Amino acid sequence: MNEEEQKVIVFPGTVQRLIENGLNDLKGGQFEKSLHTFQEVIQFEPDHQEAIYGKWVSLLKLERHNDVIQDAYEGLPRLGHLYRDGLMIVATALVEQSRWQELADLINDAADGNHIQLNDDLEFRALLEEANSHKEAPAIEMEEETRPVPTDLTRSLRFGSAEEQWSAFQQLKTYPLVVVIDTFDDVLQDKDRSPVVKSLILLHLKDEEMETPVFVTKNEKETTIVPKTLPALENYAGDAQTEIFSALAPIESDNPHLYETCRHVWDWMAVILYPFEYERVSSMDWAAASILKHLDM
Repeated sequence: MNEEEQKVIVFPGTVQRLIENGLNDLKGGQFEKSLHTFQEVIQFEPDHQEAIYGKWVSLLKLERHNDVIQDAYEGLPRLGHLYRDGLMIVATALVEQSRWQELADLINDAADGNHIQLNDDLEFRALLEEANSHKEAPAIEMEEETRPVPTDLTRSLRFGSAEEQWSAFQQLKTYPLVVVIDTFDDVLQDKDRSPVVKSLILLHLKDEEMETPVFVTKNEKETTIVPKTLPALENYAGDAQTEIFSALAPIESDNPHLYETCRHVWDWMAVILYPFEYERVSSMDWAAASILKHLDM
């Protein structure tokens, strides 16, 4: 037999069954098993997007960060509609290894290639700011814990434009938490302040592993939470996210622009609502949100 005749025959449904098995193993915390399964799929179909992504998630869960990063340069261009999700996995691996220059280069390259839109993508925008701050800003010395917060930053965070609020937050989070926590508390408790700014503050407090409860009011809801216990932004929607993505799946190939707009709307809603539960909305609500988002893009 020649080489062509010796190729493995893949029966119909085999790949899909393996993908489902791999996903189930991931959900069950059997990361070595899921890694093996996704690698098996890649042997059959080297460009299978779900298998590449599943492999990276498995490697990340196994804390094999170098393997994720090394695989990324060849794998990212093959991810198609999963490019952003894969990019986040690689970025997380780079953060875990404090490889800030590579992280900044990765995000900038993705933006230059129009794979992400930094003006709209708060998560990657924040990661880029974080990478740049580690590259350029000197570490804050312990004796600076008593330095006062500039009043102009506090004012911009509370009353400035969206750009001024973003800039003020990025500067304030470089201060020791003990210095800025009162300012952050005031914003979290003020019902008239931006829900986006409140989400950024909560995510920062989560990253700082703050165990002191904080009171949050947002979108006519209020609660007291421990920031350290908050879920990650990309995961907190849970079943609601799974349901809406399943509903959107049929339009992905028929109308990719509408699909991407809906994904952007979902991400936008997540930042606004976090950490409160999603409420079921009507199709008219989605249509209105999509139009607003499109006008803002």
